[in-house]
Amino acid sequence: MQFQQKPLARLIFQVLFGGVSLVGVAHGAETESVSTAAQTTGTAQSAAVAQAASAKSDDSTADAKPNQLNSVVVTANRRKERVQKVPSAVSVISGKDLIDSGVGKTAGEIVQSIPNASAATSGGHTRPRWWIRGVGTGTQGLDSPSPVAIYQDDVYLNNAAATGFPLFDQDRVEVLRGPQGTLWGKNTTGGAVNFLSKRPSFDNNGYAKLDYGSFNDKTIQAAYGGSIIDDTLASRASFYRESRDGTDRNGYSGQKDGGFTDTAGRIQFLAHLTDDTEALLNLHFRDYTTDGTTATVIGSGKNGAYWTTGIPTPYIPATGSDDVNANTDATNTIHQEGASLNLKSQLGRLELTSITAFEKYTNESLTDGDNTPLELSRTHTDASSHQFTQEFRLASPKSDQLSWVVGTHYFSEGIDSDIAAATLPVSSKPSNRATAYNDVVFNQSTDSYAVFGSTTYKFNEQFWLTGGLRWSTEKKDIDLTRWTNPAASPAQFGNLPSWWLRSAVSSPLVINATQDASNSWSDWTYDLTPEYHFSDTARIYAKVATGFRGGGYNSAPTSQAGVNVLSPEHLLSYELGFKSELLDGRVNLNANVFTYDYKDMQINAVIPSPTGALSQLRNAARGKAKGAELEVEALPIQNWHLKANLGWLDTRFKDFKDASGDYSGNKFVRSPEWTSSLSSEYDIPLGNGSKIKLAGDARYQSKFYFYANNQTDPNLAQNAYVLGNARISFIPANNKFTLTAYVNNVTDKQYKQHTLPGTSGATGSTVWWGDPRTFGVSATTKF
Repeated sequence: MQFQQKPLARLIFQVLFGGVSLVGVAHGAETESVSTAAQTTGTAQSAAVAQAASAKSDDSTADAKPNQLNSVVVTANRRKERVQKVPSAVSVISGKDLIDSGVGKTAGEIVQSIPNASAATSGGHTRPRWWIRGVGTGTQGLDSPSPVAIYQDDVYLNNAAATGFPLFDQDRVEVLRGPQGTLWGKNTTGGAVNFLSKRPSFDNNGYAKLDYGSFNDKTIQAAYGGSIIDDTLASRASFYRESRDGTDRNGYSGQKDGGFTDTAGRIQFLAHLTDDTEALLNLHFRDYTTDGTTATVIGSGKNGAYWTTGIPTPYIPATGSDDVNANTDATNTIHQEGASLNLKSQLGRLELTSITAFEKYTNESLTDGDNTPLELSRTHTDASSHQFTQEFRLASPKSDQLSWVVGTHYFSEGIDSDIAAATLPVSSKPSNRATAYNDVVFNQSTDSYAVFGSTTYKFNEQFWLTGGLRWSTEKKDIDLTRWTNPAASPAQFGNLPSWWLRSAVSSPLVINATQDASNSWSDWTYDLTPEYHFSDTARIYAKVATGFRGGGYNSAPTSQAGVNVLSPEHLLSYELGFKSELLDGRVNLNANVFTYDYKDMQINAVIPSPTGALSQLRNAARGKAKGAELEVEALPIQNWHLKANLGWLDTRFKDFKDASGDYSGNKFVRSPEWTSSLSSEYDIPLGNGSKIKLAGDARYQSKFYFYANNQTDPNLAQNAYVLGNARISFIPANNKFTLTAYVNNVTDKQYKQHTLPGTSGATGSTVWWGDPRTFGVSATTKF
C-alpha cells in the first residue's frame, strides 16, 4: 500500500516532531531490499513495494508450511534478512516466546538460552552483568560501558546500569555473538544485543497478561494500538508493572527485605508522511524502586565467623541464602526516560535511515556496605547520566550483485556521580572501628564520532564476500575529587540523618585524590567474511573481525595512587561457522568455532578496603580465548518443538601482572568452560480444537569465577549447576486466550548471582543468591 501525503499528516508531523526536514531521512529499524521487478519500474512502484514490506515489519517470522520451522527475519547486518542467511553467530528470541515462557521480567533473562552467554543481576531487576564468550565487565559505575553493547530499538545505551529495562510488547530480541565493530560500533568487543519493540500497525490489535506468583509477585503487561488516520498515522501504547514482596528475612530489623516495584511504559506513533517516507516516534519511561537489602555474608573464620575485631564475641552470620542481617535502611530508586525518532526514506533505489535519540537515567540508593548488623560501612549514591545519539545510514538493495551500507554515528554523554561512604557513631559499632567518611564526586563528558561502511559482492550464486570498515574517535573529560577525614582524626557528624552530605560532617575533611583530565582515543575496526553456499539450505562462512572499546578512568580511587587512565582494549576474532536447514525445514542446525586474541583488557579487580569492597579498573596486557557453539532447533514429530545448544569456552590471561600479584594463567571472569540449554514444547490436541501445551527448559553451566585476580577463594566462585523450569498451558480453539501454571527453579537450587570480598578485616564474602523455587499462574488474552 502506498503512503498518501495529506495536509493533516503534515500538520501532525510538525506538531509531533517540530517541523524537522524530511529530505533524505528515514526510519532506522530495518533496511529492506526491493524486488528486482520493482527496481526496474520506477521510483513510485519501488517505493510502493518497500512501504508494503514496511507495513509488515512487525513480523519477525515468515510464514512456514505445516510441520516446518518459521524462518526468522532479523536486522543483524542493518538489513532485513532471514537469520539463517546471516553469516554470523546470531540468536533470536521472539516476542511471543517471551510472553509464553514468562522470560523478560529483567532484560538479562534473555541469554538463558544462548550458548557461552550470561547476564546475572545482584538483587532484584537492576543492571544485568552482560557476558558473551568471556567478554564483559563487572564494574557498576555509570562511566564503565559494557563491551557487550545493548540497544533498545536500534538506540545504543552506553550506561550499562540502564540496560535492565523489563521486556514487554517485544517483536524480538537479537543476540549477536563476537565483535561487531563495523556496523554496530565501539564497545562491541563481546557482541551486541538489540531489543526491538512491537511497532504500531494499521490493524487494531493488542494483548494483556496477568501473572501472580510466589512472594506475592504480581505482574501486569498490556499493549494496544491501531490506526488513527487511515494509511497515514498509527499508534501503539504498552505498559508493564511488577511488584513483589521481600524474599529475605532480615535478622536485625525482623522485616522481609528485597521487595521491589518495577513500572515501565512506551507509546509509539508511526506516520506515513509521503509515498517514500515514514517516521516512528518512540517515547518510553521506567520507574524502579526496592526496599531492603538482598545480600548476605558467608563467614570463613573459625566456626563460620565473619568478624571478630573489636567485639566481645565473633559475629557468626546465619547460613541460609534468604537470611540477611543489615543494620541500615536499604533503598534504591531508578528513573529512566527517553525518546527516539526513526525516519526512513526511499531515494530511488537507495534507502536513507536516520535515528535520533535522547536517554536520561537517574539513581539514588542507600545501602549497608558491609551487609551485617555491625557498623562497618554504609553507602549513599546519587548519580545520573544523559546521552544523545544521531545515526545516518544509506543502503543499496540487498539483491544487487554489489550491495553496500554506509553511515555515520555521533554520541554525546554527560555523567554526574556522588558516592559517599561512612562508618557512623552508633551503638553497634565495633569498639576499635573509628568513625570515617569519604565522598567521591565526579563529572564526566564523552563525545564520540564514527564513519563506517560494509559491502557484499556476489561472485556467483555460491560464493559471496563481505567486508566492512569503521573509524571511531572518542574524547572523555573527567573532573574528580575525593574528600575524606584525615587518617589520624575520626570523622564527627553533626547531622546523622543526612550523613552522606559533606555539610553533615562537622569535623574537617581533606582531599586525598583528584583528577582533572582530558583524553582522546581513535582506532579502525574491520571485518571480512567470505561465505560459500553449498545449496539453498546449507552454507559455510569464515569471519575475521576486530573490536575496540574506548579508554576511560578509574572513578573509584581510594587515594591519589588509585587515579589512572585506562587504555582502550582491542579484540581480534577468527570464526568458522556452518548454517543449515535440514529434513524439509524441520531442523535448523548451526555450529561455529572461534578464537580470540584480546589485548589491553579492561578488567575490574575487587579488593577489600576499610569502607567495603572496592572495584578498581585496570588493564590486563593480554588474554586468549577459544571456543565452539552448536545450536539445534527441530520439530522431531508433529506438535513437538525442541531447541538445544551447547557451548565450550577456554579462556586464559596470558599476561596479567600488577603491584598486587601475577594473575597470568587465570580464567576470564564469568566464563564457564561448558554451557548448554534444552527447551521443549509439546502440544496435546483436545477434541474441541483446544489444546494443552507442556513446556520446560533447563540450563547447565560449569564452574566459573567472579574475579580475575582472586580465583582461590571458593566463596568467590560458583560451582557447576543446573536450573530447570516447567509450565503447563491450556489454549482454547480460538487461540485468543492462554492459561498457564508454572514452576521456576524446579529443584530449588541455591546458586550465586554475584559475590564481593568482605570489608577489610573481615573473614568471608558477601553473596547475592539467585531466586529460590517459585510457583505461579498467568492468563494472557489477545484482542
